[in-house]
Amino acid sequence: MREKILKYLPFVVLAIITIALAIFSVVGDAGDTSLYSNPFMILGWCAVVVSASYLIFKKRKKMGIPTILIHLSFGIILVGALFSHFSESGIVHLREGETKDYAIKENRDVMKLPFSITLQKFEIEYYHLSDAPKDFVSYVETHGRASHGHASHGRASHGHASQEGHASQEASSSSTHRISMNKVLDVDGYRLFQTSYDEDCNGSILTVAYDPVGTGITYFGYLLLTVSMILFLFGKRSYFRQILRDPLWKTFTVLLLLGVPTLIDAAPRTFPKGKENSNVAEMFGRVRILYNGRVTLMETYALDFTRKLTGKNSYGEYDATQVLAGWIFAPEDWRKEKMIKSKYGMLDFDSAVEILKKGMTGKVMTKEFDKLDEKIGLILDLQSGNPLKIFPRKSDSLIVWETPSTVFKGGMQEFVARVNESTDANYVKYNKFHNKYDGLWGIWYGINV
Repeated sequence: MREKILKYLPFVVLAIITIALAIFSVVGDAGDTSLYSNPFMILGWCAVVVSASYLIFKKRKKMGIPTILIHLSFGIILVGALFSHFSESGIVHLREGETKDYAIKENRDVMKLPFSITLQKFEIEYYHLSDAPKDFVSYVETHGRASHGHASHGRASHGHASQEGHASQEASSSSTHRISMNKVLDVDGYRLFQTSYDEDCNGSILTVAYDPVGTGITYFGYLLLTVSMILFLFGKRSYFRQILRDPLWKTFTVLLLLGVPTLIDAAPRTFPKGKENSNVAEMFGRVRILYNGRVTLMETYALDFTRKLTGKNSYGEYDATQVLAGWIFAPEDWRKEKMIKSKYGMLDFDSAVEILKKGMTGKVMTKEFDKLDEKIGLILDLQSGNPLKIFPRKSDSLIVWETPSTVFKGGMQEFVARVNESTDANYVKYNKFHNKYDGLWGIWYGINV
């Protein structure tokens, strides 16, 4: 009886934990991590580790080394998480000019710091010509042991400090540091994160974490997991390679590929109706644009745009130029496409906005919310027409590149409407600027440029 219980215990407990996490991710508030530190959750993970370790020990002779290492790495990661749970962390609320040498823990206890910190200034950085926040930055001055501090990029960055970080290691204890969503300040094992801010933007809330043991154990666990997965998948005697050589698996793969629906009718539009042919995408990609301070091809901007949204140079069957054109000329179609890469999976535009709104409730900020906000800002900026400096005008001896927002009275909306509709050729000729770069209209209306 005991053997049967131990045999199924890790799987049953793991299933319960998975269901609880799934429910909490839906009904819980953004930024709420109380479930992860719940005593029942900790006991559940401990039960999984102990019971699974017992089963692995009993069957160790039948299991290959890679399989054992995979299970061992998960156990090490959970042990690291347990150490991190008992580590110290707290909140430092500073007004501009205020100095503190302590943080307040979640249970309201005081966490004494071996250094003091002064907030010099807090500011919100915005996207160019937009009111969408790009970053939240605190400029702080540390005193005492702060001369050993350095700034690192990202929460998972330990060994790669920025040039600014290396400089601060040699600076005096009164040197100024920059803390933002993607830049963490390290001071003798203490890590300071940008967490929130005051309504009047004259105060900042920082999270201070001290976890010298748990983080190292967890990273080692992930390293071991990576190595063991490589051994498991590509080892000469790996079960995975045996499966791939199985004729039944090959037949199943072919049938699966044949059964994938094409969904042609549901494909989003890219270029204006009636103008889609093999040459349009290539011609559109050759349109000149002033991007990052230099005249380049539209294709260059399209690649950057698509890569930042999807993490790839294309999206499904669409190349980068088609993706960009779709967001310009048929945004209502592309809002439904799950193409925004995030921690929460591939999201469509509306879902990404909802997640961001939920995350900003109470001004809770994380690195993932910041990345998602940047992707949404990229789309909003494009739909306002600000990046599309595609209309060059001669002004004296200079060429000034203008956007649809400045060329058309109706702004971007009029520009899209005129391209999508059958515009009178005389209008197009009249609005051409007689410049060799201005080839946009010729794509749809056959006008020599």
